[in-house]
This record gives sequence, structure tokens and C-alpha cells, in this order.
Amino acid sequence: MRAERFRRRDGKQSDLTEVIAEARAARINGGFFGICGLGMVAGLVAIGIAASGKDSVAQIAYGIAAGLLLLVALLEASLSLRSKVEARHRHAAATRLTLLTLFIGLAAAIIHQSLAPEAILCRDVGLWLIFAGVVSTSATLLMPWTMAQSMTASAPAFVVWLASVFMVPNPASTGMGLVSLAVVGVVVGAIPLWIGYLTERRYEDDDERAALSREVSHTRDELSRARIVHDAMFKPPLEEGPVEVTYRYDPLREIGGDFVHIVRDPGSDRVTTTVIDVAGHGLAAALTVNRLFGELERVVAEAKGDVTPSVLMTQLNRYIHLTMSAHSMFATAACVQVDPRARQVQWVVAGHPPPLMRLRNGKVERLDCTTLVLGAAAPEDFDTEQQARPIEPGDCVIIYTDGTFEARCPTGERFGLRKLEESVAFDPPPRDFPTFLANLVARYHEGQPDDDLLVAQITFRGGVRTVVPS
Repeated sequence: MRAERFRRRDGKQSDLTEVIAEARAARINGGFFGICGLGMVAGLVAIGIAASGKDSVAQIAYGIAAGLLLLVALLEASLSLRSKVEARHRHAAATRLTLLTLFIGLAAAIIHQSLAPEAILCRDVGLWLIFAGVVSTSATLLMPWTMAQSMTASAPAFVVWLASVFMVPNPASTGMGLVSLAVVGVVVGAIPLWIGYLTERRYEDDDERAALSREVSHTRDELSRARIVHDAMFKPPLEEGPVEVTYRYDPLREIGGDFVHIVRDPGSDRVTTTVIDVAGHGLAAALTVNRLFGELERVVAEAKGDVTPSVLMTQLNRYIHLTMSAHSMFATAACVQVDPRARQVQWVVAGHPPPLMRLRNGKVERLDCTTLVLGAAAPEDFDTEQQARPIEPGDCVIIYTDGTFEARCPTGERFGLRKLEESVAFDPPPRDFPTFLANLVARYHEGQPDDDLLVAQITFRGGVRTVVPS
């Protein structure tokens, strides 16, 4: 899936697993320093309480708490500023710092409420709930904690607070007042757990997306390797000799069902070009092409130079009918052979769009279909009806697949065979028809192809005519 490859800000390619991991690490790092700031704010609040306290117990208790809060926050921040500290270490430090902040504040409240001379008016343990709710909720929002991690960072402090509500003397609150306060405390303590639960659900969604991304990446890598094997079947263009063959192949996906096979007989200089279009797209079609390539190579090797379009198509039809037709796998094909000595072109077109022959005077003729789709008929019922006609230097034959003329523009109109013929008749003709036609089609569908595209050009440059003695 080309579409499915993610790009980081630095332009390097990455799958979603790495993107999610980097995002989590960045959030942990940012959240940790946010919690360090939260601890320092808690220390400043303790300083304010100590400064406004009316008795020495409050001043001492909250003064010590302020010093400890600031010291712990600064110490954790300084230790984590080193570049080698990983996100998981900052994650653990954030949990530790949140828990220490809650416990230090709670210890100051318990000490003041227990020892203050006007204990009847002291409600520090109850008021700690406001402080704890702000700190624990803010910390859970800053850090990507799960429900269990949020519980580790705050629940122990709320449990100790719940026991302190009933154990630390406070004549101002008794009976139902303490029970109501405890219920409120349970609700406040559950808020970070609820936020952690939502984060955990988001983690599950991210992990599912990451797992899917890993599968996509694995499939993409496999397709890339398959593309290497698939491309190895395509022989290089023939750019020297009396017959030249060039082609352009643009698969819809990484690999496709279009294929061109080129073979030159060194003894006679005959060039046989076969274009195959397997039904369907993607991996299944490419696997079929791979099998047909092997069959083509076998037939050519066994023919020992005496290969004709009729022989090739007969053998391919037999192979497809016996091995693939039961699975509804068929193919169209066009096989064109140019004999430079006899100055003749022979062809068999099996259910394939008609190749176009452009004469050197600019006239365009169709090499019409001669037989059925490969695999549709049993071997004994298959007749190739091979055709032949003269060819002169400067003439060329264009073989193409249906992805060329069936391309649609954004409004849905097809490119069409007529427009294709007009393009082949273009004067002056381009030297490279495959690239010329592929670019025309690409502009027509505006980068939205819906099929594989293959165009091959066979050009007769000239040769010694064989004179048959009378």
C-alpha cells in the first residue's frame, strides 16, 4: 500500500507503530516537566499557608512541607534533564513525584490538625481533599497514565487520607459529616482513575491501529520484494538491430496482471513480442503472470528458434485451460512477430484489444482479433487463425492493454479506442510511443488510474530482404 506509508516531520518513512511510540514518549517527557511545575506550585501554596498561619504549628508544618515539595520537584527535574534519560524513567519519576506531593501535603495537614491548639476549628485534613483533587487530576491529564498507573500515583494517598478523616481529632466534624466527607473523597479519588480508564481505551485503539500498521508495513515490504521478482520477468527493451521493442508499464498497485515478453531469434533476427493481460489486479494476477512467464520460457526454449505466434498462443491456451480455467482465471493476449528478412509481420490476438499498426505514411490500421480469450476453449477447439501482412522500414506496431483506452476522466468519460488511434496517428510521430501514450492517459485521468497500463512499441528499422530464387 503506497498510501499507507507514514511520513515523519523529518521526511523519513515510518509506520504507525513508531509514530505512536514517539508521540507517547513526547507526551511523557512534556507531562513529566508539567508535573515538576505542579510540584513547585504546590510548594508555593504551602509557603502561602505557612505565611498566613496564626500559630507556630502551621508555620512549621507547612514551612517544612513547602521546602520538601520544592526540593523534591527541583531534584526530580534536574535528574531528568540529562539527555540520556529515557521516557520510561521520566514516567516512573512522574509517578513518584505525584505521590510524594500528595503525601507531603497530607502529612502537613495531619500534623497541623493534630497539634494545633485550636483544633476545634482546624479542618486541614478535609481541606487537603481540594489540594489532592487538583494535583491528582492535573497529573493524570498531563501524563498518559492508564487506570492502573493513575491508581499507583494517587490511590495510596487517598487511602491514607480516608483513614485520617476518622482517626485524626476534629471536633468540628462528627458523625454524618465525616461519612459525607469520606464519600466525597472517594468520588474525587476516582476522577484520576476514570481519566486513566479513558486513556487506556485510547491506548487500546492506538495499539490496534499500530498492529494493523505493522501488518500493512509487513505486507508492503513483501510486495516490494515481490515487485523485484515480478520486474525481473520483464526483459530489457530491444534497442539495437532491425527490429526495436520498447515498452512502458505502470501497474495500478505494486504488482499487476499485465506482462510483455520479448524474444529475438539470433539465427533469423525474428522478434516475437507477446503482451498478456490477466483478469484482475494485484497479487493474484501477478502470481498468474509469473506462471505464464514460466510457460512462455518453456515453449520458446523447446521451439529452438522455430517459434510462431500460433505456437505460443496454442500452448498458452492449453496451459491456462488445464490449470486455471477451473478457478475462473483467464487472460487476453496479443502476439506479434516481425521477420526483418521476409519483411513480414504475423500476429495472433486472443480476445485482446487490437494492436495498432502505424505505417510510415501516417496511416493507422488495426490488427484485428483472431481468436478467443486464452483458457476459454479446450485445446482441441482452439484455433489461432494466425494472420500476416507485409511490413516496411519505418512501420511500427503498438500493443496495449485495456488500462490505456478504458481510463476515465473525472467526469467518467472513457479515453476510448478512437482517441487512442488518433494519438497513434499524431504527426509528427513521437520516437517513444509508450511514454507518449502513458503521459496522455495520465493527464486524462488526472492521476486517478483504475487499471494497470502497458504499452509496447515494435518498430521495424530495416533489414536485408531475403530473395527467394525462382
